[in-house]
Amino acid sequence: MLNIETIINMPADPTHRIGYPGLGDEIRELRTHKNYTQETLATQLKCSWMTVHRWETGRRTIHYGTLKRLVELCTEKPPMPDTYISGGIVFQATGAIREVTKEDCWLTPRGFPVLPSDNYQPLGKMVILKPIRVEGSE
Repeated sequence: MLNIETIINMPADPTHRIGYPGLGDEIRELRTHKNYTQETLATQLKCSWMTVHRWETGRRTIHYGTLKRLVELCTEKPPMPDTYISGGIVFQATGAIREVTKEDCWLTPRGFPVLPSDNYQPLGKMVILKPIRVEGSE
């Protein structure tokens, strides 16, 4: 069965047009999951809201490159903040993602800073943090 995930993982010319039964419903689901209106999505994709409407109702096919961009827009994660606060200490993300050592401060997958003294065992590679100051001591 065809679906968007299958389509965007196939190598294709960005100008090829894609259309199949149910594609419009998948596009609408992606858009509404991100809380985008047709107008908002159209602005992001540099097309008209009527074009988005036609994709969703199956009255128009979509270019492969546009479909790929639509999926990227509707599934991208928000950017990680640069600083985190825990226990009155301000941490800054170092940009390093690696296995954690006993001396590291690191970030849990849910976004909570962990100190070496917290005795919390990470699973896999984590974002490494460095303490930069105690909160309130600028």
